[in-house]
Amino acid sequence: MQNSAELDTLGKRLFYLRQSSNKTLQEVSNECKVSRSNLGKYEKDVVKPSAEAIVVLSDFYEVSTDWLLKGIEAKSKIQEETKIIFDQDTKDMLEAVKLMMSDSDPEARSWAKVQFRKSFAEYFPKKDERK
Repeated sequence: MQNSAELDTLGKRLFYLRQSSNKTLQEVSNECKVSRSNLGKYEKDVVKPSAEAIVVLSDFYEVSTDWLLKGIEAKSKIQEETKIIFDQDTKDMLEAVKLMMSDSDPEARSWAKVQFRKSFAEYFPKKDERK
């Protein structure tokens, strides 16, 4: 992910999300039922989206409205407790997994998933047991 200085506006965050998902303005427009023209204006910070559009876009891109609007994640009680539970090694491993999974190359993501499952097979239920 880009650093926060590069994503300092709502428009830049929307543009980043669209580019990261390899979608065109038209594709996002069709899937979100928001006009292509408005999406372009949002990305250029010419027009601010309505509350309804923000919710639709945050759901579509699977990000929080806090991140979309402010560039930060809302801190939940669980997130705060998690900071206490995990030591630095665990945090480093989780960060490495997040970086691998945020890669836009589907082959890299697939490779990372396979390697993770192989390395930690005993912690994952068999496919038959998942249902």
